[in-house]
Amino acid sequence: MKQRLINYIIVLIGILCIVSLVVGFAVWFSPNKNFYSLTSVNTTGLDGLSAKKIYNPNDGIFLEQLQGFSKHNIAGYVVPIIFAILSFGLLFLYYYLNKKSRAKADFPISEKFYYHTSITTLYLVGSLIVVSWILSYIAIGINFRPNNFSVTLNDNDYASLSSEPFLTYWKELKQSFDAKKSVYIAFLVITIAFAVSIIGFVNYFSLKIALEQTQKATLAVQKQEEEQKNQLSNGTYFDQDLNLLNDYDKLVLYQKNNLSSAIFLAINDQEQILMQQDQVVISSLSIEQKVKYREQATRIVFEKQDSHHDDHLATSGNF
Repeated sequence: MKQRLINYIIVLIGILCIVSLVVGFAVWFSPNKNFYSLTSVNTTGLDGLSAKKIYNPNDGIFLEQLQGFSKHNIAGYVVPIIFAILSFGLLFLYYYLNKKSRAKADFPISEKFYYHTSITTLYLVGSLIVVSWILSYIAIGINFRPNNFSVTLNDNDYASLSSEPFLTYWKELKQSFDAKKSVYIAFLVITIAFAVSIIGFVNYFSLKIALEQTQKATLAVQKQEEEQKNQLSNGTYFDQDLNLLNDYDKLVLYQKNNLSSAIFLAINDQEQILMQQDQVVISSLSIEQKVKYREQATRIVFEKQDSHHDDHLATSGNF
């Protein structure tokens, strides 16, 4: 979950790179969104004076917006710089948090794999930031303003925007308008595709590392369970919470703690002999059956000990 939150930093950087282009496009396109319906009757509400101020071929606002680095698109200059600086700051934060998170991983991650994925991510995201900044300035800097027109407009031509002179003039402006819009759209598609590819790359390798950690954790649990089984079958026990032990384990642990090592090992050996005679393995037995084998082995060992003790006394009495 924590790694997923860290990866959202890359998503945020991608969004900032896209927005830096969108701002420049929006500042230019928003005041001209009615351009396509301009020549329709009574759709824009422009009077002749306003139309002349906006579309005058000499110093009209519309044509000034089509030139490179127009003064009407200041936000298009400032936002990409601010977002680029902010994006590089977020990239540094991602690198720091990601490195810290990997260092605290439950299981070690291949240094070579981690190094290559981290460096590749930094290069790709850094490239995305630079590319989006460059594309933003290219879109702003290209001069789409036409220089020559096939028609000369008089003041009266602005009074009727559907008149033939203005309609001819509008068609020539439309080519430049469509060209600038197409460039912005193309740059946006490139930036979005680049950002999505990088986000997919980062999430893929994060998922790969997460799966590797899960597999290692599963193997560790299986190994621990196997070791516990081996310890039980070999008669090796460690102090642990008695509430977690069954009756058989408690009996064996009690004998280990209260009998001598020689007797305890002798009981283990005798238990194995009894099971071999009956051709059974301890893992196939129920708890009650294990207890019976253990108790039987214990009696046999103690009977042998008593018999050996009696023989020793009898032998000693002959001297």
